Amino acid sequence: MGDTEHTVRKESVQLLAALAHCKPALLLPSLAGALPLLFEQTAVVPALVTIRDLGPFKHKEDLGLDLRKATFECMEVRSPRACRVTALEVCS
Repeated sequence: MGDTEHTVRKESVQLLAALAHCKPALLLPSLAGALPLLFEQTAVVPALVTIRDLGPFKHKEDLGLDLRKATFECMEVRSPRACRVTALEVCS
């Protein structure tokens, strides 16, 4: 997730979401290092926003939108499952 290319970051976030969904126990040891990088992906990067002039209208195109959507989906998947796995580990 620390790559400079936004498409690579998007794919790594999607991989993290898939891992959190299928095998959350594998994610727990590296969760502390991955969370700060994941939260960084939620920011709007002005360099990825382009404004197109369509006559009297201006259209903003955000190339980082897919990355942010994937990041929020990853956070949504991760939260309940990580809590459930942590609770199971504490109880056993």
